[in-house]
Amino acid sequence: MPFNNEEELRSTFHSKFSAKFNNKAVFSYSSARASLCACLKAMGVQRGDEVLISSFTCLAVPTAVIAGGASPKYYDIDPDTMNVEKESLKNLISRKTKAIVIQHTLGITVSIDAIKDFLPNKDIIIIEDCALSIGSTFENKLIGTQADAAIFSLELSKTISCGWGGVLLVNNKQLEVKVSKYYEGVGSIRLLKSLRMAIQTSLSGVLYSSNIYFVGKYFIALFFKLGFFDASTPNIEERGGIKGDFISKLPKSLLPLANIQITRFEEITSIHAEYSLRIRSKLIKLNYHMLGSYSNHDDSVSPRVPFLVKDKKSFINFFKSRGVEVGTWFDGPLSPLPEESIFGYDKANYPNSCFIAKHIVNLPCHVKMQSYHLTLIEDSLVDFALSYPDHSDF
Repeated sequence: MPFNNEEELRSTFHSKFSAKFNNKAVFSYSSARASLCACLKAMGVQRGDEVLISSFTCLAVPTAVIAGGASPKYYDIDPDTMNVEKESLKNLISRKTKAIVIQHTLGITVSIDAIKDFLPNKDIIIIEDCALSIGSTFENKLIGTQADAAIFSLELSKTISCGWGGVLLVNNKQLEVKVSKYYEGVGSIRLLKSLRMAIQTSLSGVLYSSNIYFVGKYFIALFFKLGFFDASTPNIEERGGIKGDFISKLPKSLLPLANIQITRFEEITSIHAEYSLRIRSKLIKLNYHMLGSYSNHDDSVSPRVPFLVKDKKSFINFFKSRGVEVGTWFDGPLSPLPEESIFGYDKANYPNSCFIAKHIVNLPCHVKMQSYHLTLIEDSLVDFALSYPDHSDF
């Protein structure tokens, strides 16, 4: 595969990705939030239009909505699944509503048909946020294939990753025409920045390799702290702004790795599903407070297994002392919690999201791990449950 033929590399990646998802139209961007923003712009959203999104998510989602020209409106979540609370969503729908973003959170999936059934306006576009759940299935169908469109993240911490990047999958033919036309005018990231992204990705790949993962992650954190690595979310976005290259195509320098990753799609996602099941089984046996319901017919694919604990700080410190990284996505509950009024976010309006944010932790279950890492996690879960017998008593 020639490195110097960007269009061939991009076309190959799009074709491979499309083949995994029912041959739908594929467009690759520099990030998942750029994919969402591009979709909204192609739709023609305007000032005064509203896009409904989860109140329990990453700040990147409302950032994309704002950059797309619309206003984000937040629905509360179901405390058992972390996904959409239908009554909260229903109460937000108005004539201003142009799109609804339905988030499949950390491998816990949502029925898109159930959302469609209660929409009063069938012209409202539904976009699936699959950033944290690529490869998961609902009723034996891959998520991302049931709504009008879907976004996926290829960022470093995600299941299928080339370090940076995102994908917009379009299932709606009318929307596909608009997105295709818009995509023709999307530019590329400048060469120097593209090369820096590739170097950061390569170093991260080495440090996150399965043989040194539990040590390499500390070097990754150090490089971010020292400024050697760029964060996926620039500081300007936390203030409601964006950089000039916010909507850009997936850089040429990352396309070869993107092609390798999508070729290994079944291998990578099956390992994630296997590791997730192993950790979830241990959590259930130890009476941890699980989130979501898992069908024997569906796979939960995510880089992390989420659950709730009574005392999050004690849990994090306990596992840190054993060298196990504990995540807290999303502890804002909009994370990071914005101060700028442009986001229109007041966490007091979303009690379910706040409750989950207070108690949620997650453990890694990704392909970079080996069996002994999982054993360490399982043993630590047992020991924590013995040390804190009231861990799920809340």
